[in-house]
Amino acid sequence: MRTRTSKEFSNFDSAVGKILSVSHEELQRREAKWKKQRQRKKRNALKA
Repeated sequence: MRTRTSKEFSNFDSAVGKILSVSHEELQRREAKWKKQRQRKKRNALKA
């Protein structure tokens, strides 16, 4: 029996590989940047 990998699993596996290859400091920087962008989007949504 031949096993097949689904597109979803392939995407998941790729994402995990990218996450695990990033240093903790880099993850902290990315999270801080994301939080700033999210705050801006929320603020702009409230104004509209």
